[in-house]
Amino acid sequence: SKAITDYEENDSLRCAVLFAHGKHFTVGLQLDEVREWILQNNKIEYPEGQIDPFKADHLLDRSIQIAKTISENAPLGIRATLENAYTYLEKGESVASQTIQERVIQLMRSEDGSEGTKSFLEKRKANFQGK
Repeated sequence: SKAITDYEENDSLRCAVLFAHGKHFTVGLQLDEVREWILQNNKIEYPEGQIDPFKADHLLDRSIQIAKTISENAPLGIRATLENAYTYLEKGESVASQTIQERVIQLMRSEDGSEGTKSFLEKRKANFQGK
């Protein structure tokens, strides 16, 4: 609980890995539903011949890999994505859809938005500053 609060209150952090286990650990989520959502809505590629990449003995390592991938993205974009996810949960799809469209325009007008476009055109890794 403290770790999540620290993460949510620190704007310099782009991603966090919550790792816990045990018979009754669910963090208030229906994990079977979350797992299906992740599989349906993210580009998770299965290694050839592997049926399920979510093996318990590799979850922490895989979670850290995903967190590193997320942290390489623009901090403003990451924050907007999280905010929009909360909007969706609290206010529904139509409000979240409208909100994210407005937010994307703001993000594209930011310094990081310009940097993202410029780095793409120059075929180099972006140097996002959170501005």
